[in-house]
Amino acid sequence: MDLGLRSPSAIVEMRAKHVEGEGRFKMYEVYFKEVLYKPFPSTVQLIAKMKTLNLPKHIPIYCDSQPMDMRIALRSAGFN
Repeated sequence: MDLGLRSPSAIVEMRAKHVEGEGRFKMYEVYFKEVLYKPFPSTVQLIAKMKTLNLPKHIPIYCDSQPMDMRIALRSAGFN
């Protein structure tokens, strides 16, 4: 997740599928899907949009290093 302050916020879903190999030599197919790419003037509006997208709250969200208050607000809203 890229929390946009002056540019759009972005959420990308990533999935990996094991295709072959074992031990240290596993190979994966990796898939990416754009979930959201839109500017939001406030954290409250971003969280409201995230709730309408029905994002699973048990899956970790990896954010960029934007201000801590935005990450705290996401956590308070129940996002991991």
